[in-house]
Formats: sequence, C-alpha cells, structure tokens
Amino acid sequence: MEKKTPIEGYICSLLLSLMSVLMFTEVISRYFFNHSIFWAEELIRYMFIWLTFLGSAYCIPEKGHVVIDMFIGLFPKSIQKYMEQLGNVIWLGLSIFIIYYSGTYTLNLMRIGERSTALKLPLWIVYAAIPVGFIFMVIRLIQLLYKESREQGKPDEA
Repeated sequence: MEKKTPIEGYICSLLLSLMSVLMFTEVISRYFFNHSIFWAEELIRYMFIWLTFLGSAYCIPEKGHVVIDMFIGLFPKSIQKYMEQLGNVIWLGLSIFIIYYSGTYTLNLMRIGERSTALKLPLWIVYAAIPVGFIFMVIRLIQLLYKESREQGKPDEA
C-alpha cells in the first residue's frame, strides 16, 4: 500500500523551496549587483520557523524524532511497547499544554497589533507557527497512538 504524504509535508517542501530560491537570489543580488534585498533575511527566518514546527509534526508518523531507546530498553520486552505509548501520551499532553499557552500568546499579539521590522508583517502570523505546528503534532500523535493500539492486539511478525 502506498503511503500518503501528510499536508504538512507538502507545506514544508514548499517552504524549503521558497527559502532556497530567496537565499540564492539574495546571494546573487549581494555579490554581483552590490544590492541587498532588505526584507529577505527576515522572511527566510520566518519561513524557517514555520518549517521547524510543521516539520516536527511531519516527523511523527515517520518516527523521525529522537527518542531515548535506552530508557525503554530497561523494561522487560513485554511492556516496552506500553512504555513507548506512555511516552507518546505524555508528549500528547505536553503538546496540548503548549497549544494552549502559545495560542494565548499569539492571540495577545494579534490584539496588540505588533509588526515585524522589515516586512511590517503582523507578528502573530510568525508566532502562530507554534500552536499550528503543535495542533498538527497532536493530530499525528493521536493517529500514531491509535495505530499502535490496534497493532498491539496482533501477534508480532517474525
């Protein structure tokens, strides 16, 4: 069965491509035309922030996050899967906590109306990367927990 790429994977690919093109354009502009695109560095930084948080969510189904296998390895084989799930449940709880507080902060920034230096972009758009990224993480963690709980009833394949 073919694996489907989650939406955050496509967004990350787009952001990375746009960042690369913009950085390349900025380098060419500086070194060959002695002219800097004054807003490029700021926009690249903001795209990188979004890329980081969405990319973190994208890594969950791929099991691409760093985990402490040594800790899980201390437990008997029979409960290691349960310990992994417990870690994911704790991660889920922490993610919900972060959504709440980062969302509150983002809403306050929206209310204040603070803007970035070069682009004059509302800063809440930049800070929204945190709650949005963690919302995607929560969705992916719930999917992972569901998938793993369904697999626990099945016998291990040799």
